[in-house]
Amino acid sequence: NRISPSADLLAWDVFLVPLDRPTYIDPPSFDLKVAMDTAFEKRLDIQIANRALERERRNLAVAQNNSLPSLDLQVSGGVATTQRKHHNAYSALDPPEESFNIRAGLTLKFPLYFRAERANAARARYTLRSTELDLAKRRSDAILEIRRSIRNIISARERVLVNQESLSASETQLAQQKASLNLGASIARNLLDAQQRRADARLSLQQSLID
Repeated sequence: NRISPSADLLAWDVFLVPLDRPTYIDPPSFDLKVAMDTAFEKRLDIQIANRALERERRNLAVAQNNSLPSLDLQVSGGVATTQRKHHNAYSALDPPEESFNIRAGLTLKFPLYFRAERANAARARYTLRSTELDLAKRRSDAILEIRRSIRNIISARERVLVNQESLSASETQLAQQKASLNLGASIARNLLDAQQRRADARLSLQQSLID
């Protein structure tokens, strides 16, 4: 509903204007690349998606490695001692014989058809692709939110400028109505309407500054 002007216009104006008036600050220049890099670094959901992608890449590497034949090298060694069956007094004259043995062997594992291993590798590739698409979607959502925020800030700034012009025009019209009323070329109703328009312009400007 439209507010009717009261008798005491000065007190009415003071009542509508907030005591702690917001101030207009020129916004800094927007760098979309810096904003995107900051969002990709700070956003928790993107960090979680990046870690999930790294985990799935490791899982795929393990699954692909398991689907290949494995060749294992086994090496063992030791010392063999032959103890003489003499009294301890003769051990210094007849020491035991010692020999060093080393054994080495290769083991080749070749699973039949690799069916299970190939299935695991295919599943790992599918999971990795799904994780990549999820990360790409989260990045796209972040870019969309950044662009929307920048657009809203620019729009709010333009609203402030428009409301400032509107307030200036309403004050000019009010001054003209006052002069016309003093000269008898206007009526009090026109003056009240001009005061109402100025109050609306002030209120719109304050709201745009708050936004």
